[in-house]
Amino acid sequence: MDQFESIVNLYGGAMPHLYRKFIEPRLKEDVKSLLAPHACTAPESNCGLEAFWCTMTRQGKLKGSVATPSRSHQSSLSPTPQTTEQHIMTLTLSSESVRNTVFTDERGLPMYKSTTPFRLGVRSTTISRHVASESRIEDPIEVVGRIDWHCFGSSIFTIGGMRLESSVFLPRHGLFGKKRTFTGPDGRRYRWDMYRRDVVLSVDDASRTEIARYHRATLGIIGKRRSASLEIAPHAEHMLDLIVLTFIYVEKLRMDKERQRRAAASSGGGP
Repeated sequence: MDQFESIVNLYGGAMPHLYRKFIEPRLKEDVKSLLAPHACTAPESNCGLEAFWCTMTRQGKLKGSVATPSRSHQSSLSPTPQTTEQHIMTLTLSSESVRNTVFTDERGLPMYKSTTPFRLGVRSTTISRHVASESRIEDPIEVVGRIDWHCFGSSIFTIGGMRLESSVFLPRHGLFGKKRTFTGPDGRRYRWDMYRRDVVLSVDDASRTEIARYHRATLGIIGKRRSASLEIAPHAEHMLDLIVLTFIYVEKLRMDKERQRRAAASSGGGP
């Protein structure tokens, strides 16, 4: 089997709906262009990640999950024109400590869980997905990935047995590194922006279409009390695993920066 056949089989077997939407049209135009260096306009490292995501989805290591969104939920995300009949998915976090939390859907059912056992040295966060099963009393759990946190140098993502440095998988951009970008399983580039109190995921192009937004918990002193939540646009449900995995990473970074600001302010080193 030559390289071209390997690529076709890889993409075709990964996610049939993604193959039909993104890859097949390109094959009809010029099948050999998939192998041409000039056909890829993304950075070289991200081009490699496209094949990686296809491998992971083909092996069943990364999947999209579908929840039943609430019709009454008021969201800051706007569905695209093609998804006007769909509704925003909201995952509620049991704790703002994203390295040890449970993500539940609108029905209160667990969808994802992150756990980080205490240990000296490098700490590891395991992200798992609850898989719905009618034949079992308890839903089985599948590991989505692991993050090994390094204070110096790149943290390490482990997905499907492959180890990826954060500097390659989620490279930093912008002033003070407040933007992180990655390539999704659909071949598109996405960006997480870290603000003072939240993080926002959008398509990294001129449209800046919003994909996901994190809301901190509120105490209800002003307005209604609510738990921390992650809103996800309906057209992004095909890469839920990846959204949750990268969200945990960037929100952990944002929280670290917030703690640093508070420490500086309390010691008289800040405004």
